[in-house]
Amino acid sequence: MHKYGNVILKKGVFKTERLFGDWHNKIRMNTIEPQTVIIKLYDGEGNPTMTWTRSIQG
Repeated sequence: MHKYGNVILKKGVFKTERLFGDWHNKIRMNTIEPQTVIIKLYDGEGNPTMTWTRSIQG
């Protein structure tokens, strides 16, 4: 299993808040299923400047 550094979200915005909460609960309960996580960094005008994509295996 791969190990990655921690991600700290200081001003996170989620398209669907419930989906993130459900995913977080699965991690806490150790019942996570493989998923792809995409983190985008936006500039002050709302334009994406960087994107990180990571597939997470259960």
